[in-house]
Amino acid sequence: MKRRSAPPAKAASGLVSRGSSLRSGARQPRAAAPQETELKLHLPEQVLEALLQRPSLVGAIAKRQRLDNVYLDTADRLLQRNAMALRLRRDGRRWIQTLKTAGQPSGGLAVRGEWESPAAMRSGKPSIDRSALQATPLPALLRSHHSARLVPVFRTIFTREARTITDGGSVIEVAIDRGRIETVDAGKPRSEPISEVELELKQGRAEDLVALAVRLIGRGADSLALVPLTLSKAERGYRLAARQDPEPVKAAARGFIEKLEGRQPAGAALRAIVRHGLSVLLENTAAMREGVDDEYVHQARVALRRVRSGLRLLDRESDDFPQALSKELAWAGRLLGNARDWDVLVGETLPAVASGLDAVQKDGLLRAADVKRAAARQSTFEALRAPRFARLALRLQAWAMTPARRGATLAKLAAPALRKARRRILRSARFFAALSPENRHRVRILAKRLRYSLDVFSVALPKEATERYTDALSELQDVLGELNDLEVARTSLESFVGSEMATRLNEPIEHRERELLFEAEKRLLALAEQKVPWS
Repeated sequence: MKRRSAPPAKAASGLVSRGSSLRSGARQPRAAAPQETELKLHLPEQVLEALLQRPSLVGAIAKRQRLDNVYLDTADRLLQRNAMALRLRRDGRRWIQTLKTAGQPSGGLAVRGEWESPAAMRSGKPSIDRSALQATPLPALLRSHHSARLVPVFRTIFTREARTITDGGSVIEVAIDRGRIETVDAGKPRSEPISEVELELKQGRAEDLVALAVRLIGRGADSLALVPLTLSKAERGYRLAARQDPEPVKAAARGFIEKLEGRQPAGAALRAIVRHGLSVLLENTAAMREGVDDEYVHQARVALRRVRSGLRLLDRESDDFPQALSKELAWAGRLLGNARDWDVLVGETLPAVASGLDAVQKDGLLRAADVKRAAARQSTFEALRAPRFARLALRLQAWAMTPARRGATLAKLAAPALRKARRRILRSARFFAALSPENRHRVRILAKRLRYSLDVFSVALPKEATERYTDALSELQDVLGELNDLEVARTSLESFVGSEMATRLNEPIEHRERELLFEAEKRLLALAEQKVPWS
């Protein structure tokens, strides 16, 4: 997730009394980065005891530690802006320094560079040992900065109960972390809780981490809501220090196609799409636990749509991706779709069509609609915190890690797939203004699928021609989207207002609908005449 640069924060603790400088001397050769591979799961307080009774953990010897960590950075957050985290950790009588670098997100799985070594002790206080960091990316970064002085930003204090088990042939540490993140802002302490399960691969295959997590969740009435987490403690700490709310993560085309190329087989491309979509979905749904923002729901929904579109496009025979998992994606899509429809209705459509009402009537209408929206949100948010969603996320992660089959490349598939998608939308849209609302909605879905397909295949098409066609398609989608919003408003009104008010509001709905039908006809004609980039 991209975040705004954080302002300087006050010192988070007294463990480091002076700013540490890491200006380095001669450039040293850099060794391959040691890595940690881990999977974090949110741990609701009420499931802790049940988790400890899971067969995978019963009998494993638990090691209990109290860990106190101070995270350091420059005043302008140089390390944070370069996706690094530097900490000093007290573990009993020892002090350990650790530098971590962020890897590419892969669903809920995190693979990071990690360098750990004993910290230096000066006058009985811990400080950074510069010599132990010469083979890391940090010295070069600090050399390029006008000030390399490091100061405490925040600290994490938690109890870790760790068990090392052998599972699926892999050695895995299962750590239950419970405590808090602390910082000081304008002289006042601020904190937020830590409650998570961290599965770290000590030896073996990353796939075994995911398989273990699925078993820890379990099935049936005894299943546990261990939803994967994408944010590290360091990322959460920086956000707390900067007083930042989680930012919605955009489900933009660029992120989905970043790892794609024309020569790539469809199976490999589909796995890249699923991994990125899962990352976007998890970051936005995690943010829903902390606050309400319409954009979290919107971006999570778009991420799911792009994943499902990729499945239709690149696994047309459904012989690669499990059909049972496709049904679970559809379930999650319906949840988010219902919440999103109410957000649009309350935030956009109703204020527009209710402009002719007096202030009292309009306020009453919006209040009644907001009650319905709150109920839809609550139902959706509860489902996204439940075991079913946790299991779905991990099963998506597990599938994305399976080997891709050999098959046709994106470049080979592009023209026939896009030609067929274009033909379907233009055929379905004939005499568009005379179509029923259901058939108009069908045209909207086909336009969206063509758009997402074009995004995927854009890596094998001429850039400028593809952008022109995408622009024409986007203009059509805007009109079709507003038409759909009006139909949602029409069908929803009687659920929270009387029939008389619903009839009154139907007049401006029909007026706007007539305008949009004319506009849709124009844009459909423009799309039909637009030169395609795949011929």
